[in-house]
Amino acid sequence: MKKAFLYVMVVAFGAVSCNDVRIEAPADYGELSVVLAGEPVVDVVSKASSELTADQAKDYYIAVYSDPECTGDPVVGKTKYSELSNPILIPAGTYYVWAESCGTGIAENGNGCMRLAGTSEAVVVRAGFSESAIVDCSVVNAKVSVAFDASVAGRFKDDDLTVTLKRTDPPRSRVAGYSGGGKEFWFNAGSLVVYEISGTSALTSERVTATGTITGTGEGGKLAAKDNIQLNIKAVSSNGILTLESSVDTDIEKGNDIIGSFNPYE
Repeated sequence: MKKAFLYVMVVAFGAVSCNDVRIEAPADYGELSVVLAGEPVVDVVSKASSELTADQAKDYYIAVYSDPECTGDPVVGKTKYSELSNPILIPAGTYYVWAESCGTGIAENGNGCMRLAGTSEAVVVRAGFSESAIVDCSVVNAKVSVAFDASVAGRFKDDDLTVTLKRTDPPRSRVAGYSGGGKEFWFNAGSLVVYEISGTSALTSERVTATGTITGTGEGGKLAAKDNIQLNIKAVSSNGILTLESSVDTDIEKGNDIIGSFNPYE
């Protein structure tokens, strides 16, 4: 699974060496400059990907904490990357830089989207010195895709074969259709997802159904961060009786890492 890297430079001032930049500012203060470089692309089949754009960068949220768990009130933020003052004046001290591409609610809007988040190691800002930190932002949710085998074609009335993915806690339901609609869905880590496949036989007009569970790599079969799972669906006819077969594939091919740099302040 791909990763994004958020580079954070912390510059403090006072007595500086020839390699430091001296900036007039209040005593015991430093500057915090943020540059976002690279964004992952996950492809089930295609290897195509793209570099980070200004539009991709603008909605990331950034915050600086004195707490290593990044809880409670931040020292700076949470602020959208596009609205971040650059540089940020910050008192000397020990900090942890946090970033996310979107919140858990946004990540499940509609069919959902990839969510990335990460926290840096401790950054000690000392008056008169330059320090740097790297926030390693990785995928923290899970992708479920639906694939229909060629055997499905022409077997169901009006080509109407649907797959419903359901989670009960909290409730969420998404539908993939053979004849149209989205076939890729993102769920937050910790989701337990079941599915129901349903269609009407084009030959006998009987209703054909199948059910099962999307088994993730988390505890109890729940979806875990970075899971990339494909539900494969086949139609099988024997003695005039149409049935559905399904399998859950957790070994899905992914795209290559493409790391490109982008600095919106230049």
